[in-house]
Amino acid sequence: MLCRVFALIALMAIVALGGGLLSDLGSAKEDLEEVKAFDILSEMRDGKAVERRHVRIVGVLDLRELDGPVQSPITIVNCEIQDLVRMENATFVAPVSFEETTFESMTLLSSARFNDSADFSFATFEDTVFFDSAVFSKDARFRGARFGRDAYFSNAVFCGVSDFNFTRFSKEYVLFDGASFLGNAHFEDAEFGRWTNFYGSRFSEDADFLLATFPGRSFLANVVFEGDAKFAGVEMINTFPGE
Repeated sequence: MLCRVFALIALMAIVALGGGLLSDLGSAKEDLEEVKAFDILSEMRDGKAVERRHVRIVGVLDLRELDGPVQSPITIVNCEIQDLVRMENATFVAPVSFEETTFESMTLLSSARFNDSADFSFATFEDTVFFDSAVFSKDARFRGARFGRDAYFSNAVFCGVSDFNFTRFSKEYVLFDGASFLGNAHFEDAEFGRWTNFYGSRFSEDADFLLATFPGRSFLANVVFEGDAKFAGVEMINTFPGE
């Protein structure tokens, strides 16, 4: 009986300790320094370099408020962006990095132009994201990125290397229809959604889909591969190449 009492006390101590640790983790997230989107937009307007690490950005990050191209190099790493991101038709002259950053709301980058490198490695997009008709003039990195909802890359142009290795798309729509990959394209071990569309896309250099998974319906009609195409170990459940 005494042993059972001691065991119960030990168990309660472990639970209390675990609860304290969870509480500390929760408070650490709550205590993340907040930065206003307005301040970041002001730096861009003045052409200053933007650099934020491990902060929470609040307010709509709306680049439509700026006149002309964005001259500022942007480094927003390991951050949380709380509200809507609106960067449609924006032109980024300098390198852009959103590595390990979480976009909690819808992200709109339709027709955006990246004149230098664009790095979204290990970023998390919790809501729908639009990169349709975007132009990546140099390397575009989405390695290890996670998409919680639909991902639109329709008619996007990738002039340099495009890296989608280990990317996890949502269980919904993944659209690369009409996309142009002018440099090497990497989708190794990527996991696509329940509807994946590459209709009319073009791969001018090598395309690597080794070990990629297409768990839903895949629409691959009129895709052009001008370089080597690697599909070893690919898992396709429902493929419609000719519809």
